[in-house]
Amino acid sequence: MRITAFFVLLFGCTLLSAQKIVPYAERDTGAVNMAIYYPEKPLAGNPCVVYLFGGGFIGGSYLDSMSVDYCRKMADAGFIAVAPDYRLGLKGVEIKSFGVSIVPKIERAIHFAVEDCADAVSYLLRHSSELGINSERIMLAGSSAGAITALQTDYFHCNAHELTSCLPDDFRFAGVMAYAGAIFSREGRVDYRRHAPAPTMMFHGTEDRIVTYRSITFGSLGFFGANALVKRFAKYRYPYYLRRYKGQGHVVAMLGNSTVDDALWFYSHFVVKAERLFVDEMYEDEAMKPIVGYATLGDLYHEK
Repeated sequence: MRITAFFVLLFGCTLLSAQKIVPYAERDTGAVNMAIYYPEKPLAGNPCVVYLFGGGFIGGSYLDSMSVDYCRKMADAGFIAVAPDYRLGLKGVEIKSFGVSIVPKIERAIHFAVEDCADAVSYLLRHSSELGINSERIMLAGSSAGAITALQTDYFHCNAHELTSCLPDDFRFAGVMAYAGAIFSREGRVDYRRHAPAPTMMFHGTEDRIVTYRSITFGSLGFFGANALVKRFAKYRYPYYLRRYKGQGHVVAMLGNSTVDDALWFYSHFVVKAERLFVDEMYEDEAMKPIVGYATLGDLYHEK
């Protein structure tokens, strides 16, 4: 029951209204939309946060309560907040096991989401003047599957991947904020070959069993969570902020609404001031108890 309640919260079952709905791309299934939220008192520089919803690539919505609440809070803080819809590549896909056979299915879902995310950002860049967005201050944020999408989009763009080819070569994301995210690689360890990654803020539970906090590898195939990514960032001196939630599971994916002040701090220091900071902290709060047991992929995809 508690795990079921967790996924209801994570996927978001209540659809709320946004300030503006805009179609940003066309797919075989029809138009793909984004919701835009404008601040009453914008921050200097007109920064934009593009938020990708969570839901395991099987559920969730850019108009669910979690997405709308996060975007409204970011708009209240002065950001132009954008929540794009994206295709759910695992929706309706049968998953019987979690060995190497699941990799092509997961990879396909990630690719759908990254392609849509890149197209959404491309739309924002092409229409930045009319939308009032500073193209040099576009940040990505996401929860769970959305955090994977945010990290993977920046990773692919830094490596000139074809799925992000719609983005200009000289474009750089101003920052990435990932709530329980990871990066998928077919080439072993994560390697930013062409460009350094955007300054990245990661939140992850040390006991996350849905999106790995550590890494999962099958030969050259790998899925790398915050604990693995920060080692690469530290080695190459890429600016980062990692908050490890000791003893917490995937519930950390739902903490975006309570970390707006952290997002503002990150934006101020890592983006506006361009400080090269390397922050790694273990967060432990006895009052913060896991609201569910440690949910697993089997719970998410109903392994039989």
